[in-house]
Order: sequence, then structure tokens, then C-alpha cells
Amino acid sequence: RIINTVLPGGKNGVGYNATIFPDGGIPFAGGQYRWCIQRPPWMTTNPALFPTPNCAGLPEANWNLGTTLALSGIASPAGTAGVTVFVRDNNDPAGPNDNIVSTPYVITINP
Repeated sequence: RIINTVLPGGKNGVGYNATIFPDGGIPFAGGQYRWCIQRPPWMTTNPALFPTPNCAGLPEANWNLGTTLALSGIASPAGTAGVTVFVRDNNDPAGPNDNIVSTPYVITINP
């Protein structure tokens, strides 16, 4: 599961930071999970992830490993920004049957 139920709001033109925390499942070595994200263009991630329109269809090798997922960037424009975060565990090391969960978020970017 993803522990965060909401993400903090931001301010237009100002730095944004948030961290996503996983919980449960069967982590990879070092307590890591694989991450994928659908995000606005201004947002970057650590581990570095390319935004994708279809995380569920993306091969596991294209999901990056990390213990958490850090979000950052200069929030823009004012309004709302949609973000969907996906995390998968190591339930099936030799196959495609890992547990995958996703959480959609709406970030309010104030003027």
C-alpha cells in the first residue's frame, strides 16, 4: 500500500517537495520497491522516473527502485495538478505477478 493519502499543496513559482512512502508487500533487497508515476511536466522524482501514461502496462524493468519516492520541482501553473503514483513489490521475482497498487492525487497550486 501507499501510506500517503494526500499530498501537500504548492504555490505557483515556488519549490515543491513531498515524499511518498510504501508499506507492506514483499520488498526488493534493501527494503526497496519499484515505482512508476503519471505526473505534471514541472515535477521531477527521485528515483528518476519518466512520466508514462500507462504504468500498469510498463515492463517491470522500466520501474525504478527506491525505498521511497521523492517529488520535487517548481510548481506551475496555479490551479490543480494530477499525479498518480504506482508501486510494485517483489511478490513474483521470476514473473509478472507482483502486487501493484496506485494512488491518485490532486495537488492544489495556489497563485
